Amino acid sequence: MRCLAEKERRLEIQLPDHLNAYTDDVQRLKKEGLGPLLQVRNGALTLLSPNDSKQSFSVDFSQIWRYHQKTLHNQSLRKQPFYRALVPAKKNGREIKILDTTCGQGKDTSLALFLGVSVKAFERDLVNFLLVKDAVFRGLNHGDDDLVQALGRFELNWTDAISISEVPLDISTIYFDPMFEGQRKKALPKKAMQIFRQRLGPDKDASSVFGHLKSLLKTGQRLVVKRGIKGDPIEPHFSHQVLGKTTRYDVYLG
Repeated sequence: MRCLAEKERRLEIQLPDHLNAYTDDVQRLKKEGLGPLLQVRNGALTLLSPNDSKQSFSVDFSQIWRYHQKTLHNQSLRKQPFYRALVPAKKNGREIKILDTTCGQGKDTSLALFLGVSVKAFERDLVNFLLVKDAVFRGLNHGDDDLVQALGRFELNWTDAISISEVPLDISTIYFDPMFEGQRKKALPKKAMQIFRQRLGPDKDASSVFGHLKSLLKTGQRLVVKRGIKGDPIEPHFSHQVLGKTTRYDVYLG
């Protein structure tokens, strides 16, 4: 009995103090049978695998930032496919702001910030939202100066992209990265992908969300849809495509 009680205690949901406002939301998921195993481990909010508590995942912007510094320090950032897709060729010296409508675990968001872009992000999955929000908190408190400055250009919202009713004129780009049937998010670490595929299936409403986002475009704005290099476009009438080694960006102009 003691071993069982200890095991249950170890698997209780835990949130860091700065996320306590979301405790009821997480507990509601648990009561609905969707409850994730969230715990604080080594100072970071961590998602445990429902099948194996030794498998876990957390978001670490400091680690991701060091990865970008290591892999991109000798490269022209403006030649990166991701940058070319997001940023208009003639930006006239103005600050580039994007709406990331599918923040996920923040990997593309962190790359956009590293490239000097300002990001307003939306994430509808509560667990992803909390993992990224915790990573932002830790990055602001423990990251290097460049990371802290970059996170100052980041705004995170827990809401569905379909709830966006208007795109401000100062937004250059809407970014959309849905999970399709059979698609593997290779940008995720293998461990993370195993955990999240157990929780989240494909975005079955991707086409309707795309149609909604496209309807919001104003003249001079663009909608960028991330796809696998061989994946079918969500809609064939794109303006142009930007190709990477394993990823393709379909660009739709307003």
